[in-house]
Amino acid sequence: RLQVAVQVPADAPPALSAIAAGALAEAGYVTVEESKADFVLAVQTTLNEANFREGWYWVTGSVQAQLRSTRDGRVRGTRSWPVKASAQDATMARQRAWEQVGTLLKKQLAGSFAAFASGEE
Repeated sequence: RLQVAVQVPADAPPALSAIAAGALAEAGYVTVEESKADFVLAVQTTLNEANFREGWYWVTGSVQAQLRSTRDGRVRGTRSWPVKASAQDATMARQRAWEQVGTLLKKQLAGSFAAFASGEE
């Protein structure tokens, strides 16, 4: 079984690492410390401030995942997905955007990871 370390930016919300690790676990991968990993999955999320339009707050942004081999440091692939969520208050719009990040990672990460790891990119 492949062992994967999750890497997120230092200023990322603590939930991002947990979301990515959970998505990998659901896909059947083992998450470990970077020193023991076969691969490092670097996950970054950019969410813009809530923008008020026509009675709704909108949060847009993206989530990006990059897979790197720890053996040779080679980047195996990068994927990016858009994020867009709305609500009638800014806090809820941001919460929904984070929920969408989790959903995207759970749905997309397993397939993308398999393609990365096999070199299909």
